[in-house]
Amino acid sequence: MKGLRAIDPAGPSGAPRPPRARILVVTGDAALREALCPVLRAAHYEVDSADDAIAAGYRILRDPPDLVVASADLPWLSGAEFAAALRADDTLPEVPVILVCERGEADALAKEAPDCALLVSPVLADRLLEAVGRELALRRPAR
Repeated sequence: MKGLRAIDPAGPSGAPRPPRARILVVTGDAALREALCPVLRAAHYEVDSADDAIAAGYRILRDPPDLVVASADLPWLSGAEFAAALRADDTLPEVPVILVCERGEADALAKEAPDCALLVSPVLADRLLEAVGRELALRRPAR
């Protein structure tokens, strides 16, 4: 078509682009979900969301994400219980979990969910992206 150019999927350098990391945001708080998802999409992550741990569990069993960002206070299960359930399922790959909590919950949550990264609310975009990048770099297997 006139005026359109083909875009090389390898990018301008010719090197293949790495696949985009897939992130599942799990929270019953619509305002938090609406704050986190656009920031992650703007950073070129592939983002899905779930309202609670049960819906998230079904999505993860069907197609595990590269990372989960979840509220500490999910409906049905706490964020720590949800993360523990993921880790206990031997059929799933290791999926890093970042828990978002209130300042007063951070110390107790760090003890309850020592394998999870924590973000204290209110979550700033730069801190979210820093934590996501760090968790993906530490735990994501090379593709």
